[in-house]
Amino acid sequence: MSLPDYKVLIIDKDGQNSRRIADFLKEKGFDTETANTGEMGIEKIKIFKPKYVVVDLVLPDMNGFDFLDYLQA
Repeated sequence: MSLPDYKVLIIDKDGQNSRRIADFLKEKGFDTETANTGEMGIEKIKIFKPKYVVVDLVLPDMNGFDFLDYLQA
């Protein structure tokens, strides 16, 4: 069962962590995408248009707070 309104983007520098979270959410019916950097996350937001974003606070190219500031702007 898929929940089309519940798209979740998981952004974590550790690809294994983001994949585990994505797999868990997929089992619950969520549509998920992953990214390993803030810049990749920004690009995926433009295409995937998630309803929710789970973001690591320490990313290779920016911190999670900067990423959230970008989303608010």
